[in-house]
Order: sequence, then C-alpha cells, then structure tokens
Amino acid sequence: MIFSITMKLVFGLIGLLLVVRLLGKKSVVCQ
Repeated sequence: MIFSITMKLVFGLIGLLLVVRLLGKKSVVCQ
C-alpha cells in the first residue's frame, strides 16, 4: 500500500517536471 502511494507521488513529480520543461520551451520559442 505505502509503496503504491510513493510510486504515485514520484510519477506525479516527474510529470510536473516534464510539463514545466515543455511550458518553458514553448515560452522561449514564443519570445
């Protein structure tokens, strides 16, 4: 149970980092 919760948190953080990077690239391209 605890392992599945930690995995969800890890994947959530990775997803946020990917989204931030994509948004950062898009903002740089727009400028």
